[in-house]
Amino acid sequence: MTRQSFVTRSGRGGKIQALRFTITANADYTNHLNLDEFLGTNVIAEIRQEAEAESTPDVSPLSFIAELSDKDKVAILSAADDDVQNIRTAYDMAKQQGNINNLTGWIIYMVGEIQAGRTEPPVEVKRQPPKNRFVNFDQRDIDFAELERLELEQLKAAIR
Repeated sequence: MTRQSFVTRSGRGGKIQALRFTITANADYTNHLNLDEFLGTNVIAEIRQEAEAESTPDVSPLSFIAELSDKDKVAILSAADDDVQNIRTAYDMAKQQGNINNLTGWIIYMVGEIQAGRTEPPVEVKRQPPKNRFVNFDQRDIDFAELERLELEQLKAAIR
């Protein structure tokens, strides 16, 4: 295998803008290990398949948590020692409480609290609407009929 590298410099002080590497296969290389002969013909492929199967754990018991990724579900399952009932309890508490920014961290924390027996009923938080939005201002309560009457009186007074 051969390797070439090029550095591209430009700007004040010759700052490095790019690195370019070219890697090519060596035509004279001979494989002295020959792992396929030593281990068997399909052993490496079988090992890779087993590793892929082990690296993707089953997260189907947590299908009720739709808003989390599979990676987050794996973290929750490992923190809860695969106890789905505690996870469901913590998730239900999260839905009741609301206003949670990091759902994964909150569920992991609450599963630990449930396992330790230190849980309390969730606090219900009502979100207040954001202030100063276009539709959140109070409407004016103007009596247009009264204004029209006053204007007519002023016009009559001006005409006399």
